[in-house]
Amino acid sequence: MVKHISDRLGVMYLGSLVELADSEKVYNKPLHPYTKALMSAIPVPDPDHNSDIENRIHLEGEVPSPINAPKGCKFVTRCPNAMDICRQKRPDFLEVENDHFVSCHLFQEGRSVEEAEEIQRKQLEKNAQIKLEEEKKKIAKLKENKK
Repeated sequence: MVKHISDRLGVMYLGSLVELADSEKVYNKPLHPYTKALMSAIPVPDPDHNSDIENRIHLEGEVPSPINAPKGCKFVTRCPNAMDICRQKRPDFLEVENDHFVSCHLFQEGRSVEEAEEIQRKQLEKNAQIKLEEEKKKIAKLKENKK
């Protein structure tokens, strides 16, 4: 509904703007990880179209208290791309493309959208590997306890 009545769209997480741009830009090319998750949750009104479920981004982790938000980025506890700096410093709200603003460490230090997307891809792979290792350790511990 918002897509059809708004020219400009701001996305907030725990009371802070994380992305701001023309509605078309936000819907067609979301940049912030939270915005991407929101956009992936929009249902497609076609019963024969089921790929939206497959492509949906499921956020994990706990939603922090708005009263006691994390020191760094407020989204760090749920972000699939969280980096060490995200836990330490709040990201600046920067214009990363013409009239497209984002508050995310992926886009800091003058990185282009393409560079940020490459970092994001690598961070997702790294985090998936960490999760896999943690699961392997849990399985090994369960096997050890059964002996």
